[in-house]
Amino acid sequence: MAVNQTRTVNEIFERYEKEVLPNLGHRTQRGYRGAIKNLRSEFGPKIASSLVAADFQEFMSVATGKAHRNKMLTVFSTVLSTAVKQWHWLDHNVCPSVPRLHEGKGQVRHFSDVDFEGVLSIAAPSIQHVMKLCLLTGRGQADLVTLKWTQVHEKEKEILFRDSITHKKVVVKITPVISAVLEECRKRSGKSAYVVNTASRSGVVTRYTDDGFRALWQRTMREWQAAGHNRFTFHDIRAKALERLSGTLAEPKDSGSVIPLGLVTGRGYLEKVVLQLNVSYDAQLYDCCAVMCRRLLETLIIEVYEYCQRADEIKGTDGHFLMLNKLSTFLESDKAFNLGRNGLKGLRDFKTLGDLSAHNRRFNAHKEDIDRVRDGLRVAVEELAHLAKLA
Repeated sequence: MAVNQTRTVNEIFERYEKEVLPNLGHRTQRGYRGAIKNLRSEFGPKIASSLVAADFQEFMSVATGKAHRNKMLTVFSTVLSTAVKQWHWLDHNVCPSVPRLHEGKGQVRHFSDVDFEGVLSIAAPSIQHVMKLCLLTGRGQADLVTLKWTQVHEKEKEILFRDSITHKKVVVKITPVISAVLEECRKRSGKSAYVVNTASRSGVVTRYTDDGFRALWQRTMREWQAAGHNRFTFHDIRAKALERLSGTLAEPKDSGSVIPLGLVTGRGYLEKVVLQLNVSYDAQLYDCCAVMCRRLLETLIIEVYEYCQRADEIKGTDGHFLMLNKLSTFLESDKAFNLGRNGLKGLRDFKTLGDLSAHNRRFNAHKEDIDRVRDGLRVAVEELAHLAKLA
């Protein structure tokens, strides 16, 4: 198929938003739509096939917000990759040639109780409520802005959150101080389902969008800084809260020790699986690592068949997808796919270890078990991701 050299970036975004975004998770959709909106204003009218790395120089030249720019560039790369590999609208993706910004270590900025109270005194009620709840619960801005009253169980004196990585329940006990803040929120929220809301002049309350709340916080910080004070962030507030509540707690960081995270970009749930298996390996939880590797392979094989619209072929009579052993056997005998020798070997080598760790109550995996299959596993993951158009 000949490449149309006159398609604009906006045309590619429009098709992506129509055909691809609806298939992603709701939170991923929101993030992608926000990034695409910003990218449209910068690159929308430009001819996509004519973009070169130099066109991104001004866009990437920022002193602050480097992580956000890097994320937007990742979204842009995902969209252009789809235009290249699936639609054949482009012959190349320019984004990999654009240098990413060095984000630094994101050090926590310390602030005093006087600073905290000072910002409260000038902030809107919604900002006050989120600041207080962040300091009292140790939960982040995103968790609190989206907090619903159905998560607040006053009889049990608990607030239920979900961990962003593991999706496990996180219980926060409602202390008398937290209860007082919640009562302030309830008086303002009216019949809204959300604890924190914005209020219009007509008195109608609605939930904040991520961008809307962030903009309100930035206005508050600019006013605080203009008065001669130092800025701080919700990340800083949360760090102080965690230090007070239970010592310093570090978020899990990806090391790529087993599977590089870059092999499965574009699917948040797959990235979380890779993060968990790498963190498990680093923490010497080798059975956990093996089980997560098994889950990753199962999911990738399913992704391959869903991409080819053949998912029903790998389901059992009960309508559920087959387990890894049968999935891999089916894939190996499928002449529509041609996994390389190393990829097939990696898949075969891992099947036994994955089944033992998941189902054998007397077997415990060791570091050398993971190390023995690690290289082949990486090859298998990369080939499957390529077949599913995820890499």
